Amino acid sequence: MSDPDINFHELTFEEQLEAIAVFNNKAEIVKNEDSEMLIEIKLKYEGAKKALAKVLKPRETKKIQLTGLALLVFRKLVEEKYNIRNLVYWLQDTYKLSFFEARNLIVQFTGELMKKGIIVIEK
Repeated sequence: MSDPDINFHELTFEEQLEAIAVFNNKAEIVKNEDSEMLIEIKLKYEGAKKALAKVLKPRETKKIQLTGLALLVFRKLVEEKYNIRNLVYWLQDTYKLSFFEARNLIVQFTGELMKKGIIVIEK
């Protein structure tokens, strides 16, 4: 089961490699083409920001555009359900990287997707 409170960087090495990403149900793909994807995420304001948001009327959504390698990795991660280990091996083989170079890139990218609210990690 996916847990939005899982911090990917706090998982053990083996747990990271076996982790699977799940598309966040608060996000919506609004444009999906071969060369780009546009994802819209509903913003949620809490605490003092919620009160301030009622007065200032900030935006209710944010949009993230994925292209190039980011789009390729996202599709393998979410649509093809690659776990992190298989994604690292794919990146390593495709771009002739060492295992640790590929792993670091995938962990960094996955962390960014989590921060932006696009994915959650499932152990």
